[in-house]
Amino acid sequence: MRTCDCCSTGTLELKCPYTLDNVEDSISSLPYLEATDRKMKLVEEHDYFYQVQLQMLCTDTKFADFFIWSPRVEEGIFHIERISRSAVVCETIIRRSCSFFFQSIIPELLGKYYSIAEQRKKEQRQLQDASRYFKM
Repeated sequence: MRTCDCCSTGTLELKCPYTLDNVEDSISSLPYLEATDRKMKLVEEHDYFYQVQLQMLCTDTKFADFFIWSPRVEEGIFHIERISRSAVVCETIIRRSCSFFFQSIIPELLGKYYSIAEQRKKEQRQLQDASRYFKM
């Protein structure tokens, strides 16, 4: 979380990619940034974009500053971008989270739906492995 008098409260996401240690690499070589209008921008389909949107949703903030740091920051090798909260993306996150909760978490909590099935598979594999030693 970060706060200032002019912009109110937002979140800060900091990335320190090890690939920027190499002298040959630059911000434009990062797969989660794309060039638009002579600027680099976080790709909206990338996991980092969804991560930042979820942070804003959980903290009830309207923006996030996405900062990419590198050891060569003095050379201008860094990126900062203000990302606004997207109602469409946040609604998608909520819908998918609810679906996952009701289809996966609740059945597991109530009846160990997934872990019992995995335990049975494991026991069957063990029986099959053991039965090889007893065949005549």
